[in-house]
Amino acid sequence: MACSSSDEGNTITILNSSRSVKVRLDTMDALKSNNVEGNVNAHVLFLGPRWVHEEGARLWDVCNLINQSFRSAGFITETRPLELHCTILNTSHRRPRGNIPLSE
Repeated sequence: MACSSSDEGNTITILNSSRSVKVRLDTMDALKSNNVEGNVNAHVLFLGPRWVHEEGARLWDVCNLINQSFRSAGFITETRPLELHCTILNTSHRRPRGNIPLSE
C-alpha cells in the first residue's frame, strides 16, 4: 500500500508496497510542561525513535504528512510540535498521593 500526497503538483510517495516501516524506539525522554512558578515538570516518560536513520525519516515523513493534513483541515488547532512517542509512565493518571512529577 502506498501513501501519497499531491502538494503543489509534486507527488510524494512515502511508502512502497514492498517495504514495511520498522523503527526502533531507542530514545528515552520526558515530555516537559511548565509549572506556574516557571519550573519545568515532567509527568510522562516515553520511548521514541531517532529521526536520523532512514526508517525513522520515512516514519517522520508519514506522520508529518498526516499531521499537516489534519492541521489544514482544522482538526488539530494546537501549535506544539508533533512528538511521536510510546508512553512508558504517566504520573498524572496515578492515584493521588501528592502530585510529584518525574523531574523532581
